[in-house]
Amino acid sequence: MHGNNELTSRFERAVAAVRGDLVAYTRHLLWRKDNLPDALQAIMFTAFRRFSDFQPDSNFRAWVFRIATYEVFNFNRRSDRERRTLVPLGDDEPASDALEGEIHYEELLRNPAVLNRVLASELLLAVSRLAPNEREVLLLRILGGFSTLETARILDMPAGSVMGFLGRARRKLRLALATYAHEHGWLPRAKGVHQP
Repeated sequence: MHGNNELTSRFERAVAAVRGDLVAYTRHLLWRKDNLPDALQAIMFTAFRRFSDFQPDSNFRAWVFRIATYEVFNFNRRSDRERRTLVPLGDDEPASDALEGEIHYEELLRNPAVLNRVLASELLLAVSRLAPNEREVLLLRILGGFSTLETARILDMPAGSVMGFLGRARRKLRLALATYAHEHGWLPRAKGVHQP
């Protein structure tokens, strides 16, 4: 019984150190926001069930993120929504509301935070539209802070594939945000360049 208490304490300490990043990663990967509590519960259940096999000298963060990736994949596979559903990061107004009307210059001068909210929403929308492998790699590298090799181990893919998916994800995000900025007159179009 003492061994079980010690195992539980070690598990709780390990999870506490990565909880914020793990929640953010899971939230970003899920296609449906309302699945977040259930997905986190499934991740914790699976991780705790397998924790006795975890090697103490290994990277717990990489280990639990790998479990999270597969659990979220299972939730998404069962989801009846399309992959492009936006999952907002917080309780702010949804992106569709934030982007609904034209942003007026005077309003930006009075409340520059509006611009931040709109750009954050547009970025989330662009991330949600990435292919699953692109989104997973991008979020593991940005939110998880994992190296290319760690990301490759978590996703069980070659390091070259990680770099390829990351490169494509970054290009797609740059194009999506540049297109948005051009459409709203924040950036001038370069002569001879046509946006898709």
